[in-house]
Amino acid sequence: MILLLHGEDTYQAKAKLTAIQQRFLSKHPTDNLVSLPGTHLNINNLRSVLFAQTLLGGPRLVVLSNVLSETPAEVKTALVDLLKLGLPEDLTVIFYEVKSFDKRQSLFKLLNQPKQAQEFLPSTGVALRLAVQGMALKQAVVITPAVLEYLLARTGNDLWRIKGEVSKLGAYTHGSPVTQESINALVNASLETNIFSLVIAALGRDMTSAHLVIANSLLAGEDEIRLLGAIAYQLRNLIRVHDLKSAGVQMSDGARMIQLPLFVVRANWQVATRFPRPRLVQAYQRLARFDWQIKTGAYDPADALDLFTLTLATT
Repeated sequence: MILLLHGEDTYQAKAKLTAIQQRFLSKHPTDNLVSLPGTHLNINNLRSVLFAQTLLGGPRLVVLSNVLSETPAEVKTALVDLLKLGLPEDLTVIFYEVKSFDKRQSLFKLLNQPKQAQEFLPSTGVALRLAVQGMALKQAVVITPAVLEYLLARTGNDLWRIKGEVSKLGAYTHGSPVTQESINALVNASLETNIFSLVIAALGRDMTSAHLVIANSLLAGEDEIRLLGAIAYQLRNLIRVHDLKSAGVQMSDGARMIQLPLFVVRANWQVATRFPRPRLVQAYQRLARFDWQIKTGAYDPADALDLFTLTLATT
């Protein structure tokens, strides 16, 4: 059997891999489980990794990590040939990918088959909430649906980060329900949340708050190029939500149409029509011009970020 686990949601992919390994080890010796990074595969050891016999015999599980992204091309070619010849019936090979890779390569096309490959996309909607509720239940953390929405609004849908935040909140509340106040005390806002605050502050001509967000983001290790990219993303969201709301589309339907998490759409929904659409479009077009001027050397990124924020607030 061959399995491929890949996708942006590395938390869910890791959970699936761990579950498979635990089930296997509940029935078979640890020697029958082999885990190797793709960088350790070469032409000389490839066949022995796949076809080696264990001391006590029995089914084997081989987990190969980041083969598609890190293994040399000649090894992947040899691997394709071996897989096409067929594997022993008692052998399961899992290709576990946590890094981006070229989906045009022959090995991916061979692995990416129905009932064999599973792509883990970032969790949204009900799936995201169920995943977080499961985390909270395992850690005996009490969090109501309303407070869960508040937490997600600050963290986004990064399940690795959310798991850490839920652990902190559990230690802080000692079995009492999590509150918005405890979240404010412990959970730093995500970059997306900060940029939302920055854009709304600047559009509202509150330059003091806008500059404070920029200063805090830079101190936290963000760079100007990433901040400008996040601002562009936020302006696009505002324009899309403005159009949906103006057209009379319901918020939940709009979230499905533009494929954004409901908590992201809700935040934009509350403020989008406060600003005229032409002003939002003009801001996005100006940001595109600043991006071009950075690439041509007319501005350095720091000056471009300051000037754009200023123009956002004064037009």
